Amino acid sequence: MCSKYSCQTGHPTEEIPPYNTCYHRFIGFQDVNAVLSFNDNYKFKCCGFIYAWEIFVRENAAVPLNVKVQVWYDTGTIWNLREETIIEATADDTVKEELIPTGSRLRVFVNDRIGSYEYEGPVITYDNGGSYKIDTFTSDQTTFDWDAVATRNNRDHAIHARVNPSKAPTFTNLDDTVAISNNDVAGTVVFTLTTNDDDLEDAGLLTVAHTDSTGFAAAFFELDLNTLEVKIKAGVSLSPGDHSMTFTVADPCLKSTGILTIRIENDVSINLAFTASGPYLST
Repeated sequence: MCSKYSCQTGHPTEEIPPYNTCYHRFIGFQDVNAVLSFNDNYKFKCCGFIYAWEIFVRENAAVPLNVKVQVWYDTGTIWNLREETIIEATADDTVKEELIPTGSRLRVFVNDRIGSYEYEGPVITYDNGGSYKIDTFTSDQTTFDWDAVATRNNRDHAIHARVNPSKAPTFTNLDDTVAISNNDVAGTVVFTLTTNDDDLEDAGLLTVAHTDSTGFAAAFFELDLNTLEVKIKAGVSLSPGDHSMTFTVADPCLKSTGILTIRIENDVSINLAFTASGPYLST
C-alpha cells in the first residue's frame, strides 16, 4: 500500500503518484517501450530526492527483465532526461522495489515527470487513469521531442516514486554580531561564514552570496567566495557604527539567509608627547 503524503514541512516523504491503492492488479501491459506520463499525479510537486522506486511487474513476464524508470523535464523547446534507474524484475505478477542509498538519491525538481523505457521487453502494467504519451525508442535517449508525440488518455502506469523533500542549507554561525576597530586595515578578516546541508547529495553544490546591506557594509567589506571570509576592502576609511550584511546560502533546491552585523568601534589613539625643561648643563 502507498501512503498519501504531500510535499509539506514535517512530511518526510512525497509519494508520486499519491494513490492509496497503487498496487492493485493492473490490467494488461503496454505494446510500446517508451512512456511519459502526463497525468499530474505523476508530476513532482517539490524539489527533492527519489530514494525508492516501485513498479508492478506484469503477469507471465519472461523474467529476469530490466527496465529503466525515468525522470524527464521540459526545457521549453525539448524534453531532457534528468535521471534514470535500471530495475531488474526477477519475479512476475508482483511489486518490485528498488532502494537508492542516501548520498546517491536522484534529484528531481518541481514539474518533472515520470516515464519509463522497457528496452528488454514489456514489464510494467497499467490501468485506467490519465493522460500519457508513448513512443518506440531504438536506443537510449537523453533528449526527446515529447511535444511532437500525440497525447493519449485513460492509462496510468504502475510506477511509483518515493521522494524525500530537499532540506534547506543553513549558516551555522549566523545571525551574529562582531566588533572591530576603525583602525583595522585592508585585508583584515572580520568573520568566516560556515554552512551546513543535511542532504549529502548537495556536497560541493552550495553557493554563497552577499545579497543585501545596511549602513556602509557594501562599501567597507567584501566576501571572498573561495574562503567565505568577510574582509575589509582596500582603500576605505572605516566609520564607527553598526553595518549589516545579509548572506544567502543555496543548494539546487532551496536557500536560506543569515545576517552578520559588523560593529565598528571608534578606537582613538592618543600619542602623548612628554617634554622636560630645565637649566642647560655644560661642562
